[in-house]
This record gives sequence, C-alpha cells and structure tokens, in this order.
Amino acid sequence: MIKRVWRRLAACLWVALICAAPAGAENRALLVGVGEYEEGHANLPGIDKDLEAMRKVARMAGFRDNQVKVLKNKQATLKNIRHTFENWLVRGTSPDDRVLFYFSGHGSQVFDHSGDETDGADEVLVTHDMRVKEGKLVNSFLDDDLNDLLARIPAREALVFIDACHSGTASKSLDFTGNYVPKTFYYKGMPMPMVGKGNFSVRSDPPELGRYVALSAAKDDQAALATSMGSLFTLAVLASVERAHEQDRNLTIETLRKDAEEFIHRNISNPASRHDPQITGKKELAQTVEIIQPPASEATLWTRLEYLADKASHTIPIRTNQRRFRTGDQLIIICDVQRDGYLNILELAPEDTRATVLFPNRFHPDNFVQGGKRLTIPAPDDTFDLTATKRGKSLILVFQTEEKINAYTDGKGHYSALFKTMSESSRGSFEVSAKETANEGTYFGAGKFITLVE
Repeated sequence: MIKRVWRRLAACLWVALICAAPAGAENRALLVGVGEYEEGHANLPGIDKDLEAMRKVARMAGFRDNQVKVLKNKQATLKNIRHTFENWLVRGTSPDDRVLFYFSGHGSQVFDHSGDETDGADEVLVTHDMRVKEGKLVNSFLDDDLNDLLARIPAREALVFIDACHSGTASKSLDFTGNYVPKTFYYKGMPMPMVGKGNFSVRSDPPELGRYVALSAAKDDQAALATSMGSLFTLAVLASVERAHEQDRNLTIETLRKDAEEFIHRNISNPASRHDPQITGKKELAQTVEIIQPPASEATLWTRLEYLADKASHTIPIRTNQRRFRTGDQLIIICDVQRDGYLNILELAPEDTRATVLFPNRFHPDNFVQGGKRLTIPAPDDTFDLTATKRGKSLILVFQTEEKINAYTDGKGHYSALFKTMSESSRGSFEVSAKETANEGTYFGAGKFITLVE
C-alpha cells in the first residue's frame, strides 16, 4: 500500500509510484490491421474500426492498455510484424502470462515450399508491403511462420483471432450486397485452393505442448467480409464479449464461435454470402480457456477503474507537469474541466487495493466545478506538495458526474485527513453512473494519465 505522509503547513504527499511489472514478463497483446496496402487496389474498408473493437475486447479479456501493441497499415510490414511478435510476445512473456494475437486484413495462398501441405499451397496473411512479382506473392506472413512463432511463446496460453480469408475463388460465386468486401487477395499465378481444406491453419504441434487456440473468420471455401463499419467477424466477437461482460459471465472460445456464427448469419441475409468461424490449434483449450479474465469481481482495482474511464461518454483532459519523474520531483496534476459537474481525482499504483482521493480534499471539500475552469493539484495557494519518492508507475484518474458524488466526504480515513481513500460506495456510484451513460445517455466524463518515476 502507498504510504502517504503530510506535514503541518507544508503537507507532502509521498506519491509511492511503486515498481512496475517485472521487466520483460507480463500479459501481452498484439493487434495487427491492414486496410491500406502499397498495392492500393487491395485496400479494405473498416480496418480501423476492427482495431478499435479488438482494443475493447483486449480490455475485457484483462489486458491493460500498456500491454497492448498495435500495428496499423504502414506499420504492418512483414519485417515489423515478425520483429514485434518476436520481441513483444515471445521474449516479453513468461509461463505465468497470457497472450492475444489478432490480425485483420487480406488472406491469400502461395505455393508450399516446406512440403507440409497436402494440396501444395500455404495460407498467408497479406501484409502492407506485399507485392506480386513474376506471378508470386512477395512479403506475406506464412501460416508456417506464425505456427513457429506461436510454438516459442512461453506464456501459459495464447488466444489467436484471424479475420481474413484464403480462398482465391470463393468470392466469384457470392452475391455481395450491402457494400460487403471479401477479404481475399487474388493474384494471377496463385495456386488453386482446395475447397474444404480449412482456414488459416494455426496448428498445435506437438499437441501435448501446444498452449494456443485460434478462432478464424471463415472456412476455406468462404470469404470473410469487410464493411465500412468493421469486419463481420470482428464485430461478432466484440458483440459476444461485451454481452458476456455485461452479464458478468465468462466466455470460452467454443461459446464465442457459436455466438459469432449466429451474429454473422443473422446480419447477412443472403445464405451464400455467410461465413462460419472455425477453431484450430489445441482444440481442448476451446472448452477450457476463459476469454474474460479476470472476472470483474477479481480484477485489480487499477483494471476496474481504468475500464470505467474507457466507458465514459466524454473525455476530460488530464495531465501532469511532466510524464517521467525522478525521486524528489514535485508532481502537479492539471485538469481542464469542460462542463459543470462534480469532479473526483484519484491516484493508485498497480497493486493498490484502494485509491487515494486527491480531489476533493481537506482544503477543497466542495467538488462542484464549473466548465471552462482549469484545476491544478496542488493549487497555487495550497500549503502542501506532491513529491515522488519511489520508483515505478501510478495511474491518475478523473471522473465527472451530473449527480453529486464526493469521494472525499464518503472516503475512508480520519475526518480531518488531508486525503482519504476511496470507499466501495463511491466506486459503486461511479460504476452506476457509467452504466446509466451507456443505457440512458446521461453524462459521465473521465480521463486518465499514467506517470512514471525512474
């Protein structure tokens, strides 16, 4: 727990920004989306929406924002995908961690050179810098390469989501309506696909060592669909995970597959255009691995409060006088309030079970703030300082509500304490306000900022 000490007339909050997670070992997610290609005729709509959706899925699956890395369009070259996968997922995790890998973009096929494909063709994910040279697809991410990288991940489990399709002829027989675009890259000289072979083949080889399971968008004789609002498969995944999260129940890959299939069939009127998600990898994990982890009741306070901030209807700008500090530096929090409301500012470290209420406080017990005002902690005439004393990171959050929520008055601590810790009652009030915003359109503003003491 953070130790906070304050002195008479010159109170000093010892901001214990405790040590970050052990270097090179924590849960990690890598999200890759390619909607813009060097070969411009291959561009796809809605891929930016896919990445936004999967960020939400990653949060509900227990991955913090700083544990998620995104490669988008020009960043998603073959070299950069391999490099990031190697350093972020393989070298950056330990046997106690979890991994999520997601790809949205074109799929295709190339001739098999390793001799492991019965039909003589390898499935590939099409990267930003792909090109066709002399009838061959250059710079594509082979299924063999992905399988090799997955096998080297030390994490206890890895979830893989592939929103792409790999049949070069499937789209010819489909009647696309409603501005759907097939996520298949067809080029002159590609091998003829074998119908029924299966989608992008994430194997678990040998099975007893495999710790990864994949859910892909479509069978090989089907085309996954992209739209300007996002790809059908990714939208289906988000809808299923959000529903499970709202109902505070967990979700397995197998249940998610069924939910996604129902979503796609429900939203595509033409049966010939529908596609069916497929499970590959170690299929036993599809029945046992729970996607939403940890459950809300067991999530860290950091995760729960950060999730609330992400659900806000409005973003409140908040920052500090600097992002990185050294011990002894003075911390100033700056918040630009954009509309009238009741404001609460909290601070906590990754393993804290209680958050400190920085505003309101003993000197400023009234937390109604008018819009257009800039609030600083400490204020210029305050007789206390915030001083960084321990290395590590800290999360600073601001919540603003229409209803009167005062986390200091309702907080835990002596009635005359400069700062108090947030009570469960206040946290519950913020959660209710966030939920009402989603359901009824009421105002719930929030902002967050992470600081680091080096």
